[in-house]
Amino acid sequence: KKAELVLKQHCLKCHGEVRGQAEEDVYVLDRDKLVADRRIIPGSAKESQLIKVMENGKMPPEEDNENKPIPRPSKEDIAAVRAWIDADAP
Repeated sequence: KKAELVLKQHCLKCHGEVRGQAEEDVYVLDRDKLVADRRIIPGSAKESQLIKVMENGKMPPEEDNENKPIPRPSKEDIAAVRAWIDADAP
């Protein structure tokens, strides 16, 4: 649940169905699509693209398309997503 909250808070606005189309066709709450697109590798956060872009600060960007600030995930937030993926992303 914690990982879901993190993804909703930091990623959903651009990578959800909020506007009908997710940016880069990434739907952060669609686990099966994330797996199929190899954005997450269940059981291996270190190999998962989602964690890589969160840890290197590439995602989320500092501002959205409307130039509004996007809150940065904390180390604890990223750890929650990492733990979810390492637990086979149930």
